[in-house]
Order: sequence, then structure tokens, then C-alpha cells
Amino acid sequence: MRRDVMQKWLFLWAVFFFTMISTATQAQIVNMQAALSGDIPDGAGLSAEFRQEKKSGNTETERLSGQGTLTYKRPEDLWLLVMRREYSTESGQSSADSQFQHLRYRYKFSEHWGWEAYVQQDADRFRRSARRNLVGTGPRYQVSPIENLDVAISAAYMHEREEFSQEEGELREAKRETERIANTLYLSWKWPDCCTLGNTLYYQPEIGKISNHRTLNETSLLIQINKNLSYRISQVYSYNARPPSSVKKADVSFLQALVVKI
Repeated sequence: MRRDVMQKWLFLWAVFFFTMISTATQAQIVNMQAALSGDIPDGAGLSAEFRQEKKSGNTETERLSGQGTLTYKRPEDLWLLVMRREYSTESGQSSADSQFQHLRYRYKFSEHWGWEAYVQQDADRFRRSARRNLVGTGPRYQVSPIENLDVAISAAYMHEREEFSQEEGELREAKRETERIANTLYLSWKWPDCCTLGNTLYYQPEIGKISNHRTLNETSLLIQINKNLSYRISQVYSYNARPPSSVKKADVSFLQALVVKI
């Protein structure tokens, strides 16, 4: 069997396996650009992250998590699967661990233009979200106007369905089904063999009701220790214009992660 065919089948098997064992986790915008950027080698690839996140806003939360990323790249396209498992504490009280899953396909039309499609399942008990499923697809434009600077812009149609948990003494939130335009602006400056400074901005307004939007801005610094090991620190601001009752609109978090490429 040819090596590229074997790698493809191994990747598809891994997608099936992880999808079958996964359930839901964090209902919010999740920055996928860190996993999609950088030098992704052709064929199958694997990386792992060990993360610590401190969040303020709705709760004083600390999250410890492990994340695995599988990629399968050919010259014209890319498959990406991200899986995350978390253990959280809220105001000093432990909570059940959780999971996150995201599958994305990107096809490259030319040097600058491409098309993406993705599916995601998540939930977040701290935001009273019991389950959120979404699908999205749209064009992506990437350019390097000067050496070491990468700029990427995308705009995708996104359909999401969200169910909420019921708090004691509060009315049950109705299920929400929303169509959005998911806009992304990604900037990255790389110092070769040293570090990468990046900023990602997400803006997701509801179609026909622009006041109902979600926003996330993440600034990160990735420090390369060696070819297989990196350290990343990030500052994240997220905003939801229409959260469920008793949930604040804004959150701020600080994240640090050790990234291992295999």
C-alpha cells in the first residue's frame, strides 16, 4: 500500500475513533487558528498541548486540560481534528471534567484563496450551555504582504443549535437555533527559530440581527524551545451579546500551554 494512502486511512480511522468517544464541552468561540497556522508538514501529523487557563468574568475559574491535534495535509487540502479534555475548578470548587471536538476541512484553490468547512460540538456549564452543535463553511484568503508576516481573512456561514441547563429557581431557557456569519482576522509575525506573535479576532453576528453577536480576541506569543517543543502564552477576551439569564456577557482569561509536536 502506498504511504500516502496508508496515512489517509490512519487519519480517517482516528477521526472516527475520537468522534465516537467524544461528547461536548465549552460553548463559546474557540480559537482554531493556532492549530491551523505554522508549518504543517505533508502527510499525517500529531501534536499535543498541556494547558492551564485562568478565567474571570462569570466565575473565577481555573481549567487544566490536555489537547490533541491530528492533521492530514496534501498540497491542495488539509484535514484537521482537535480534541480537548478538561478538568475545572470554580471559585475553589472542583467540577466534572469536559471535552471539546472540532473537525475542519480546507481546500486550496490558489496561492491565496481557499475554502473551509467544519463541524463542532461543545458545551459549558459555567455559561449554562448544556450542548451546542454547529456547522460552517465559507471562503478564506491568506497573504504574506512582507516577509515573516502572515494575514488571513475568512467569512463563513454558520448554523448553530444550543440547549441550556436549568438553574434552580430560574425559568428554563428555550432552545436557540441561530444563523451567523463567522468572520475571522488572523495576524502572525514570526521571528525564525525564535518565536511567533499572533492575534486572532472573531466577530460572529446573527444574520438579520447584527446586535446579537459573539466576539473573541486572542493575543498570543509562541516561544520555540526546539523543533518538537514550544511554550505559548495567551490573553483572551470574549463577549456574548445575548447570554442566558444570570450569565455575564464578557469573560477574560489567561492561558499558558506546552506544545509537543510528534
